Amino acid sequence: MRKIFTIAAREYNAVVRSKAFVLSLVLLPLMMAAPAVVQRVTKDVVDTRERSFAVIDQTPGEQIYAALDTAVKAHNAAVNDPATGRQVHPKFSLEKVAPAHTGDALLKQRYELAERVRAGKLFGFISIGPDVLKPVPATAPSLNQADLPAPQLVSYYTNTPTFLDFRQLVRQTVNDAVRKKRLEAAGVHSDNFNALLAEVPVQDRGLPTKSPTGTITESRAMGEIFSIMIPMGLVILMLMVILIGAIPLTQGIIEEKQQRIAEVLLGSVSPFQLMMGKVLGLVATSGTLIIIYLGGAYWAATKMGIAQHLPTTVLLWFILFQLLAVLMYGSLYIAIGASVTDAKEMQSLLMPVNLLMVIPLMMLINVIQNPNGPLARIVTLFPPATPMIAVARIAVSPGMPLWETIVAMLIVLATTIALIWASGRIFRVGILMQGKAPSLGQLAKWVLRG
Repeated sequence: MRKIFTIAAREYNAVVRSKAFVLSLVLLPLMMAAPAVVQRVTKDVVDTRERSFAVIDQTPGEQIYAALDTAVKAHNAAVNDPATGRQVHPKFSLEKVAPAHTGDALLKQRYELAERVRAGKLFGFISIGPDVLKPVPATAPSLNQADLPAPQLVSYYTNTPTFLDFRQLVRQTVNDAVRKKRLEAAGVHSDNFNALLAEVPVQDRGLPTKSPTGTITESRAMGEIFSIMIPMGLVILMLMVILIGAIPLTQGIIEEKQQRIAEVLLGSVSPFQLMMGKVLGLVATSGTLIIIYLGGAYWAATKMGIAQHLPTTVLLWFILFQLLAVLMYGSLYIAIGASVTDAKEMQSLLMPVNLLMVIPLMMLINVIQNPNGPLARIVTLFPPATPMIAVARIAVSPGMPLWETIVAMLIVLATTIALIWASGRIFRVGILMQGKAPSLGQLAKWVLRG
């Protein structure tokens, strides 16, 4: 055991003292936060050139155009930042186009406007159907746009569909105006329009609790975002810890083979002792990453006042499954490193392992939405996905049943023992092998025959 711990300490020191480890430790959280930071910093760096749009309003009396014109004027009055006075949004201008009276003439009119868009004289144009003010029949099979006739639709034409500001303004304005007109036709005064159609907020809360003294306490409101982001964050953290610790270790094994260091080491220790030392070194490295990342995340959550959404029991189960996942996948990475001679060969053999790690991400949303459903239970029994899926289910209220959690842990533990045994047999044969990388069939023979 002393030799195993000596190798583990050497592997741990070699990884955590390397510049690559320190850089990855610092840069990875920064890279994950970078999109939000960059988006916030660059949100005001926009093209503020004025956009011109044409409007064909086919409603009786062109009633919708007036609402659009009012909305555009309100938008243009608010394009400047109140604090700096600098323009941060583009202005819009509307051109009223009298609608043609026949179908062919209307089609030709749209084509002419499209040519102006292609020439850059217009940014786009909209065509408002003549029947948009008519209520949708109660017997309609669906209120989907695809099921409504063209006269009841508003069509937006542009060759820049990714610019959404004007489209969103049109959508909100037209729908507000149409609802207002429909309600007025039904005898509802426009002054009551917003009050009658105001949405009733649905607030997410946990279950009320009762103290030992009998006092019942109402639970605090919780955002829907936390119910989704916490399990997703824990699963992503689990994958990060495995990859950050395992890949440098695998590359280190390849370097030892290339430089004949492994032959010297095997003169003092057995192949199993060497592999187990490397596995324990990987566990120690992963433990360091867990302490840093999880501790930092919990500290930030405490400062933000959302730590109550991350119970201590969830963190403890996460740490347990994280260590088992590191042992399970780490043994595979080490076996692959022992069986190849360069990084190119390593990448080809790592592909199946990486695909196994990606499988839980493909099913994560479904598992979070229905953590105790049949799909979640089935995937939990699939060993490569068990640690990630189990952690996701535990982090989602009401949590994973205790007996299923224990079964999942036993599955991971049994799989880990089997993989360490198989990896040990591959390691014993492959650590001294040179030349062409073995195929999957040869690796299977090494496991079966030793």
